[in-house]
Amino acid sequence: MNRNLSILLFTSVLLLTSGCSSTPVFLPENQTASTAKDPNLPSYPVYGRSCGFLLFGILPIDTNERFIRAYQKMISQRKGTVSQITLQESWYWGLIGTGYCATFTGLVTP
Repeated sequence: MNRNLSILLFTSVLLLTSGCSSTPVFLPENQTASTAKDPNLPSYPVYGRSCGFLLFGILPIDTNERFIRAYQKMISQRKGTVSQITLQESWYWGLIGTGYCATFTGLVTP
């Protein structure tokens, strides 16, 4: 009985901690640039936003990969060089948990 309880406890801890890992976002140097502000160059803003929800404070639903999804949404809109990339994170409270959103914004120069 004690062995079964140990196995159950180990499995529970393993499953709960596996939901707390995520993939980091790396900004490639060749996709970003620090261009000087030139009024003659046309530029336009792009953004990508992605949200996730933490159900009951312990069950992550789409929260771990929200930075990657938001960055990919922003990059998919570009038709040139992205500069001045910023990240904004926000949250909102729901009745049964907390939502977390990530927003990447950038300026594209063709």
